Order: sequence, then C-alpha cells, then structure tokens
Amino acid sequence: MYKLVAIDIDGTLLNDYGEITQRTKEALLRAQEIGVVVVLASGRITSSTLLYAKNIGLNKYVIAGNGSVIHDIAEDKDIYTDCIGDRSVENVIRICKENSISFNVYTLEDILTEKIEYNVLFYNSQNRELPDAKKNKIVLCSNLEDEIKRKIHNNVSKITICDKDKSIFNSIIRKLRAIKTIQVLDVSHASHKIISVGSEKVNVKYYYTEVSKPNVDKWNSIKYIANVLNIKDEEIIAIGDNANDILMARNAGLGAIMSNAADVYKQNADYIAPSNNDDGVADVLEKFIFNN
Repeated sequence: MYKLVAIDIDGTLLNDYGEITQRTKEALLRAQEIGVVVVLASGRITSSTLLYAKNIGLNKYVIAGNGSVIHDIAEDKDIYTDCIGDRSVENVIRICKENSISFNVYTLEDILTEKIEYNVLFYNSQNRELPDAKKNKIVLCSNLEDEIKRKIHNNVSKITICDKDKSIFNSIIRKLRAIKTIQVLDVSHASHKIISVGSEKVNVKYYYTEVSKPNVDKWNSIKYIANVLNIKDEEIIAIGDNANDILMARNAGLGAIMSNAADVYKQNADYIAPSNNDDGVADVLEKFIFNN
C-alpha cells in the first residue's frame, strides 16, 4: 500500500495553461482523505509552492527549491533548509555576468532578477491573474550582484540560468561545472512555456538549467519526510516530468513520468502517465491507490 505521493508542479500537476483540473484536485483530496500523505515537490520558491497546496486543500508538507526547503503546512514553518553558500552564489553570478547570459536568484522568499524574461516571464504572466496576496514574489533589481552582496546571506535555494542559443548555453554549463561547491542540473533539452501576452497565448522556447548546493534534491527531502513519518521507500509514489524529478522517480516504490516528458526521462519510469493536459496525476492515483 502506498502511503506518500510526491508530485512535481510544472509540467506535471499543472496543464500547459497553468491550471489544476477538477478531476486532479478531487483525486488529490480523496487520496489525502484516505490517509495518503500528499506532498507537492517543486523547484519553485516556498510561497508559490504553498499557494498550490493550499488552493487544493493539502495539509502536510511542501518541498520547494528542488529540495532545499521543506515546509510544514499545518505549523506554517520551514522544518529543513539547505542553501547555496554565499561565495558560490557570487561565483555563479560572476560567470553569468561575464558571459551575458540570463540568470535569476531564488531565495527562500522571492525571485531576484534583472530582466523579466524566460522562466520569470512565465511567473510574471501568472501574476496578472492572481490577487496580490498570491502573486509570485518577483523582485526586479538594477544590479543583482550588488543586491546579493548587500542583502542575501545563506538563503539562496537555487539559481536558474537560461538562453535561447544552445551553444552559448552549453558553454556556460561547462564553466559552471568547474565550481565544485555547486551542482548543475543536467538538462538535455529545451524548455517550453505557454505564456499569456494580452489575450494571446505565446509558446516560448529556451534552454534552462538550475544550480543548487551539492546533494540537494527532491528525493532527499522526500526521504526526510518519510523518515519522520516512518514510511518506507516502497510505500512512496513519485510523479514528475523533468530532470529534477529523476532521482525521486528512480528511488520511489513507484516512479511515474508524464508522457509529455522528454524521452530521455521516461526510461527512468515504472509507469508512463498520461500528459499534464490529460490528467496524468489523477490517472496515477486512480490506478495505483484507489484501485488497490
């Protein structure tokens, strides 16, 4: 019997329009009602991850920053954090600046950026449809390097790096991998986002990676929660679609990868779920929890 299910948000829980369907929401609540611990595990900042958990009605934990933060929903406090060191943050920013490549810094509370583009453009477009209390916390900085030195101390969960040009992107990845105090997410394909521009939906494509502290991962945070609750690996379901979901898919009792994921990630799955536009999360819960 499965006792815990960990679910990625973007490309998994949300459809391409950033929505959670009614079928999926009802399945998540039904799982929670029968005693399954439902955990959203995302690369987003804590406040954004919590927003979706609370909108659904989840009441246990969320994992944010790709595993750098575990937040207790009922107690409304972080119970675990593991952030990038200040010197490492400065080194990553220096390399990005020297090579004129786009980057964003995710702290425990907000997203710092110099330009509203790529993945931050996606979050900014979502903000237009949200009340102020629920908006993604995006801080536009004239000089992010100076902002980090003045205000940010040991609370950067991850840094995202984006570019439209694959050769430029790959060159930066090689330089970042030389820094031994960080880990660089291995992403081999372009990211696609559907972004609202006025009344139109625009498909944006770019290459994307994430930098975090070594050994920070969604699976390690899932294990932390499972140990607290005395849940075994084989009693866990993990559902995702991207590079930051691979370890949890490999190690959980059941690893489900969405059919909209790149083929390279599907080879890690025990089950290929329908796409995020076809209620793949609900499908997994219905097949492996409600039917058992």
